Amino acid sequence: MAGSTTFVWTEAQYAAALRAQVRLGVRKSTVIVIAVAALLGGTVAALPWLAAGPAGDRIGLTMIGGFCALFLPLCLASVSWHAPRTARRIFRQQPSLAEPVTVSWSPDGLQYQSRTGSSLHEWDKMHYWSRSRSTFLFAANERLHHIVPVDALGSAAADLEATAAASGAKRR
Repeated sequence: MAGSTTFVWTEAQYAAALRAQVRLGVRKSTVIVIAVAALLGGTVAALPWLAAGPAGDRIGLTMIGGFCALFLPLCLASVSWHAPRTARRIFRQQPSLAEPVTVSWSPDGLQYQSRTGSSLHEWDKMHYWSRSRSTFLFAANERLHHIVPVDALGSAAADLEATAAASGAKRR
């Protein structure tokens, strides 16, 4: 269970990779904080109607519910919408992303090699790894991911996934 592949990033692959990284970054605790902020914001916005008495209660509660129902999905949608735009801008700003990258894996770890650098990440020191439809993410920590586009691997994608799974590294 060892293999290697060389690829050159495309802008579309890089955007898909960043979107997958952002989706993994939206933790349950983050969503709970946003939901509580939405509830508090809706409550504060509805205070004048709630203070008006029984007639204002229905309007105030409707405002709280509406604000909460719209705020959270809008926040999450904006993050999802913003990620690919950011990725495309970063891709254009960093010419080294358009150079060949070689990724090798073995039972010992995952190695990245390019003209600008090289790194080896041992499986037992990896924070976690994940696979989406388009991307493998290998996390050194919660913010630093080494990314491999699935379509660059071809049939070797199954081998990389099996190697990562057999390594005992945490899957997310």
